[in-house]
Amino acid sequence: MKILIIGAGAVGFSIAKQLSAEGHDISVVDVNPKLIRKIAEKLDVSVITGNATSPCVLESAGVQETDMVLAVTTSDEVNIVTCIIASKYGDGEKIKIARIRNGEFTGNKSIFKHNGFCVDHMINPEQIIVESIIKILETPGATFAVDFPIGDVVLRGFHVPGDAPLVGLTFSELEDIEYTDSFLIVYIQRDDEMITPSHNTTILPDDTIFVLISKIVLPYFLPMVNRRADEVEKVIIYKASRTGMLLAERLENSPIAVTII
Repeated sequence: MKILIIGAGAVGFSIAKQLSAEGHDISVVDVNPKLIRKIAEKLDVSVITGNATSPCVLESAGVQETDMVLAVTTSDEVNIVTCIIASKYGDGEKIKIARIRNGEFTGNKSIFKHNGFCVDHMINPEQIIVESIIKILETPGATFAVDFPIGDVVLRGFHVPGDAPLVGLTFSELEDIEYTDSFLIVYIQRDDEMITPSHNTTILPDDTIFVLISKIVLPYFLPMVNRRADEVEKVIIYKASRTGMLLAERLENSPIAVTII
């Protein structure tokens, strides 16, 4: 796939590194020559120095043949305008994704809904972080949380303490426990090793397990992995940053007491 990345900062660099390693044809545009020089020295990608809101710059970067545009600069306006301009090239099948930090653009009342302004997908980093934190807070003992768009199955990660009821059990022994047909331990992180479990795999103290589980069964599973995990009653947020304030707003009407430092 031919992918055009707008922005050579930390986010753009990371995306370019990952996608180029997967074999995609990557071009990167940024107005900062230092960032462009850095990415050119470290990655096997095409680079263009210039303002991505300029049609000439986008044409030089090959926007006509691009399958996907990822606009991830630090400017919401640049990212939006870039997607608008990019939509004018090609057959209309081009996927356009913008990094947007302004909640007015990405909230429930966003004016960009229904593919407005030619942006197919908007990614708000702060909202993603807050949603992940909320999911972890809602699952006592969880260290990782991902929900899926469809269905009631979720993915949760748990650190297994030494006194957890699961410790010492093999996966074949887990099959004798009630509700095991409603969850699946998909892999285990043990120190620096990632383990795909088999029937003979034993859960050890300090393992981190990643579980696909029904939301309905989740409350019954939690005591099996950490009998001491209680519901979160108090949260301290350090620094009133954009992310911190957004998290505080989300927790404002919850039973959790919130303190901002």
